[in-house]
Amino acid sequence: MIDLWMWRARRALSILIYPSKDRTSRKVSEELAAQSLFSLGIPLLSVVVHEDLISLNYLYSLEFVDKEKIGCIGFSFGGTRCNYLAALDDRIKVVALVDSVSYLVTKRIVARTWFAILPGLAQNTGKKGLLALITPRPLMIVYSENDPVFPLEEAEDVIKDLSSLYDRLGYKKNIQTIYLPNQDHVFPTETREEVYKFFDQYFK
Repeated sequence: MIDLWMWRARRALSILIYPSKDRTSRKVSEELAAQSLFSLGIPLLSVVVHEDLISLNYLYSLEFVDKEKIGCIGFSFGGTRCNYLAALDDRIKVVALVDSVSYLVTKRIVARTWFAILPGLAQNTGKKGLLALITPRPLMIVYSENDPVFPLEEAEDVIKDLSSLYDRLGYKKNIQTIYLPNQDHVFPTETREEVYKFFDQYFK
């Protein structure tokens, strides 16, 4: 499993741990890096996604890793990374996105996380299109009622259309959702356990 929320290894899963800083310093570092890269015509997100693909290649090269049991869990921007990684590479067999599903580009996204946008992408697709690239692989989406980053109404709209797509393809059971009432941008311990159980369904 590639864990983009920096969890510790557990059960018999193989996990790549991404180094972490506190949220404030990480955001400042991301914005400074994004500004420098944009001056060279390079979006920060493209660099991050490329690094994640390289990490997946490394994980896949390890002899002790079961190639049929590689999954991805991501919270917030980690969920964005997880979405792109799974959309681009079907070696990711199971996916969980936590508080990371909304429309691809809005005024709020541009103002808050402009460094997580790929220029020109929204002209051809949206968040629904990116998530559709994961179908029909197992997918869990966790979303919160009061999330200020990924609003409830946007998440519900995306989930509605994506669930319909899974249903039409005959894989209705492969998509599951967890709704967190009265919560903002969080990933509670009990919810993590539910996500792990979802992975256990396919990886045991």
